Amino acid sequence: MALAELRLFPDVPLYEYRTALSGREYWLKFDYGAREDRWSLYLLDESKALFAGPLRIACGWDLLRQCRARKGCPPGLLIALDPSRTIESPGAPPGFADLGRRVRLFYNDET
Repeated sequence: MALAELRLFPDVPLYEYRTALSGREYWLKFDYGAREDRWSLYLLDESKALFAGPLRIACGWDLLRQCRARKGCPPGLLIALDPSRTIESPGAPPGFADLGRRVRLFYNDET
């Protein structure tokens, strides 16, 4: 597998689900902070222990860059992209209504 789109749930401010990244199971927890109008991602191991986070979701950046040096970090690129190009600047955070609609999340395990 090279490029995979990860599931997102629009209009749900807090959720988590299990997925495989580069053949290893992780839990992804998404949390919307209304005060900051920002989404955060928490990467949990298979037993739901916190591995990394909060990782601030921003368009065009590798979301795993903060934990890249840690053993067990998925080796691929986890990136939020806006195919509609309504959020132009790299590093711009998606708002509540953007994630899962205009902004989609991809994982590329071919690094």
